[in-house]
Amino acid sequence: MVEKRKRNDFLEKFHVYGGLASVGILIIFSFSAYVHQHHPKFAEPREGKPTYWEQSIDMPEMEDHHAFKLAVRDSLGLFGHAPWWEDYTDSLGVMHFMITRPGKQYWVTVPETGNTYMIKEHGSGLLNIANQLHPLSAGMQNAGEHTPAYTKVWRFVMVPMGLVLIMVVLISLHFWLKRSIRKKRGWITIGVLASAPILLFIMIWLVG
Repeated sequence: MVEKRKRNDFLEKFHVYGGLASVGILIIFSFSAYVHQHHPKFAEPREGKPTYWEQSIDMPEMEDHHAFKLAVRDSLGLFGHAPWWEDYTDSLGVMHFMITRPGKQYWVTVPETGNTYMIKEHGSGLLNIANQLHPLSAGMQNAGEHTPAYTKVWRFVMVPMGLVLIMVVLISLHFWLKRSIRKKRGWITIGVLASAPILLFIMIWLVG
């Protein structure tokens, strides 16, 4: 009885303090996920006064278009993602592409001749920084050789906070099932509701 009371006391404290510790991360990550899925206009980056600069780099011929953009990024000493959808060739046949990271966006103009690349740089605003924290939590995979140390720090913060959040959810479910469902009918209802998404996943897998 004493052991059971101690266990429940630990679970309740973990539930409260773990929830408090992870709520800020949850809000930021949920906002970022919403922006990634729905692209609301209020979260679009607001360009301030841009800065223009140029740099001469020697780039070899590369058949892979995306690999070329990443190689240009590294040669310019930048880090971040090169989104495939932020890439175009203008009416003069000049190629432009974006490199983006939390707090900064760069538009790179590839020269038709020579090796001087033009870069348009601007800040992206606080809301866009919150949005960029989504890929940052995954370690900004393939963000380049110049990726700073803080991206790794953020990843190591997110991993334990994510585990804490999962534990808080499981403890919440445990207390809810224990204190709310006392009849067989309730367990059947919960079982049917919980199996619905699993059956949907199986159906999608079978259909292909």
